[in-house]
Amino acid sequence: MAALSRRRVALCSAALALGASFLGARPVQAGAFRRVVRLGVVTPIASALGQACRAFADAVATVPALNDVLQIEVHPNGEVGSEVEMVKACASGALDLVFATSNVVAAQVPELGLLDAPFLFRDTAHAHATLDGPIGQEFVGLLRDKGLHLLAWGENGVRHVTAGKPVRAPSDLHGVRIRVPQSEVMLEGFRALGATPETLPFPQLFEALRLGRFEAQENPVATIVATHLERVQRCLSMTGHAYSAAFFIASPDLLEDLDDTQRAALSACARIGAQASRDAARHGEQEGVEQLRAAGMTIIEDVDRAALATAAAPALDAAARRLGADRARRIKAVQT
Repeated sequence: MAALSRRRVALCSAALALGASFLGARPVQAGAFRRVVRLGVVTPIASALGQACRAFADAVATVPALNDVLQIEVHPNGEVGSEVEMVKACASGALDLVFATSNVVAAQVPELGLLDAPFLFRDTAHAHATLDGPIGQEFVGLLRDKGLHLLAWGENGVRHVTAGKPVRAPSDLHGVRIRVPQSEVMLEGFRALGATPETLPFPQLFEALRLGRFEAQENPVATIVATHLERVQRCLSMTGHAYSAAFFIASPDLLEDLDDTQRAALSACARIGAQASRDAARHGEQEGVEQLRAAGMTIIEDVDRAALATAAAPALDAAARRLGADRARRIKAVQT
């Protein structure tokens, strides 16, 4: 059965109370009805994205303004669809919440694809300063125009390449079949590096690597650890070629069913979850490398990132021209 809106709950409560008055029984309290809110995420709970969803759900459960009316139900591992499907469902109201990455949401808001251009950000501090400032608010407005209500900026992490061989320079990627997310900007980036990229929904990645459909893939370290990609990939090369932003998106239907106080509380809980994703991504980067090394993966740290950035520059320039040259210049100029 579909979740009841607060308006319908109120009507049901009134009807039950009226009926109870005729029967001499006590009326059912409106607080007894809690809307089950589905939150979709494509990665496992152990990933940075999954930990963010858990922290968000836990925060909602402790806030008096929300815990009487909402119960967050987290659906990890793409249980309710791919990221593309979940974002579309959230915009239409078929899904209440999604914690999605910027590369996929760019299918709905093309300008957002700029964030996934190769070597756009100097480091995570640069990315945080950009997204938490005026430029981040510009993207919030662009999302809202498409019916996507951003509650808080989170993080998937810095992306690195895994493969059956080391990747230290652009020549190591020439002709390599690599899986990338459903992102045109990321496809362009790896084509510029000489690879043969192809998109694939994340939940299908492990099996595709196991079967040899791809020779390589790229993801943040925390995601690589959470999905045990060391079982199907031999080398992790610390390319740091892109920063992967993520964010909590709420459906317009959910927000319409909340009052101003509850909407503010929901955003505050989302910020707690978003910070948990940033913390998990940072710890995952620091500790995950050693976990993968202990599991037998070869870690390549002497990567020529300058050479990779130079080779990928045409893709960054093309993304900037198409998606916002002025915004790209302002992002480059953000200080930390």
